[in-house]
Amino acid sequence: MEKEPEPQAGSAMGGLPHTGEIFKEALILASASPRRREILQSVGWPFETLAVAIDESLLHGEEAVAYVQRLAREKAEAAASHRPSRLVLGADTVVVVDDQILCKPLDGGDARRML
Repeated sequence: MEKEPEPQAGSAMGGLPHTGEIFKEALILASASPRRREILQSVGWPFETLAVAIDESLLHGEEAVAYVQRLAREKAEAAASHRPSRLVLGADTVVVVDDQILCKPLDGGDARRML
């Protein structure tokens, strides 16, 4: 029985092909984030962006890791419902300061207040 290749240090791809060879169709990125698009472009994987609307409200008592994992999962599930036969990647980020999650600012004034 052949062993799977070990992930390579410093490789974002973990030793996987980075030219789209593993995809028959483009990956669906369930995010509108320019940074996430940039990351996928940098590794050469073909993808399409499908921004989906989900409720991003923080649940009472929800910790940062659980919150961001839930958002990523819900985005992926929502996108997968539109493209059921495709491989979907959901992702999200959160900013935490002094154990407090800073949600997206409502406007410029709100952003300045957060800073």
